[in-house]
Amino acid sequence: MLDAVIFDFDDTLVATNDVYDAARQQLYTLMKEQGIAGEAQWPDFLNEADIAFVQQRGHLSPECFPLAMRRTCEHFAALSGIAVSKEVLDMAENMGWQVYDTAPMVIDNAQEVLSSLKDKARLFLLTEGYPDIQLPRLQRSGFLPYFDAYRIVKHKNVSAYQQLIAEQGIDVCNSWMIGNSIRSDVNPALSVGLNMAFFTRSSWAYDHGEMIGEPYYIDNLKDLLGVLEA
Repeated sequence: MLDAVIFDFDDTLVATNDVYDAARQQLYTLMKEQGIAGEAQWPDFLNEADIAFVQQRGHLSPECFPLAMRRTCEHFAALSGIAVSKEVLDMAENMGWQVYDTAPMVIDNAQEVLSSLKDKARLFLLTEGYPDIQLPRLQRSGFLPYFDAYRIVKHKNVSAYQQLIAEQGIDVCNSWMIGNSIRSDVNPALSVGLNMAFFTRSSWAYDHGEMIGEPYYIDNLKDLLGVLEA
């Protein structure tokens, strides 16, 4: 008997990575306007700079992505022999900060799936983030009323899952996790014995990694309903 379904938020219920992709494209447009060369290398350098800041400052530090945007512009401008102004570098960084004020689009079928499951299982939301940033985003999404409880955690690791399971008395053998991150959804969920539905949607490079087990794969949130019924 199905007990509980735990949902990730970013890029599972809302298309957060699309917001970051839009900011990246804005940066690339700015760099082209400045005559900066090396376009083919920009995306890889930006991802590597972002991860480097994450490792230095902590993966939830909001300044990591904006600083990576600035460093990418500065680095390739120097390689191109172009002296970009502080104003241009500030613009590059501000494009990164704007992602936190942009409401992401709701993932297709998210509301339908939550509505369908509401009377069939207990629903929980487990997401990483700083509460001051993440809570307003959760509230704007309109999804919170569907959940029996939600948790915003600094690290979505095995300990965070164990704490939620203990607090809510979740029967892991009859419960599921749904998310798109190998690092923070798939591996910790499988480690604590939950069934796992891996949403094969694009994710942040920092979330990639090697899986420790075999989750179920879904390409559309609506596919989750069939997996749970089976």
